[in-house]
Amino acid sequence: MRQKMFDLAKGTMWDVEQSFYEAAFDGFLEIRFPGIHLLDGCDQGNRIHFEGDALVHTAKVFSYASAIGGLSASDRFVLLVAAAVHDICKPQTRCLRNGKVTFYGHDWRAARRCPEFAQNVSMDPGEAERLAWAVCWHMNVQRLLNFCPAKRLSFYQSPHWPVLQALQVADAQATWLNREGSECAPILQSLFAADHVQLLTAAVARETVRV
Repeated sequence: MRQKMFDLAKGTMWDVEQSFYEAAFDGFLEIRFPGIHLLDGCDQGNRIHFEGDALVHTAKVFSYASAIGGLSASDRFVLLVAAAVHDICKPQTRCLRNGKVTFYGHDWRAARRCPEFAQNVSMDPGEAERLAWAVCWHMNVQRLLNFCPAKRLSFYQSPHWPVLQALQVADAQATWLNREGSECAPILQSLFAADHVQLLTAAVARETVRV
């Protein structure tokens, strides 16, 4: 199964996106990630997701995730699965509030299903933990820079951070409005990196004063 996910992620961005669609429609992904077929036709509204329905978005996230380098083979496997399932609970949480489509809670509901998904693709316990963590926090990380310094630093220093950041990069790139907006992936990456350095510098300064 691990190799099959890597095989889906081979080729050009277009090839990967089409391979994901085929795997979604031929039942391969449905067997491993039950309910993923419900993303097809799940309208996301037109506030930021001009790219299409939830399945279109997910296929694009998977495609962008496939192009991210610098990860271990294990983290890349976790990232690809996270890209496939991060929005899997959007159909169950879709609501219309004040004329706007919302999906409140789709992140943590998907995270609760991650142990099942991890078992279905034969992840080891560490990979299963990273998968659930990335899926659970994939919405909150967009607002990470608004968190208190201690909480931000805990994210950056977590061994799970590479997968979560990579998922956010792919998610931002696959969201039509964000590609030219403040949540554009390269901008986020540079902001996270600069913030991490600033927090570490401040921490070292405090320790120096104590000494």
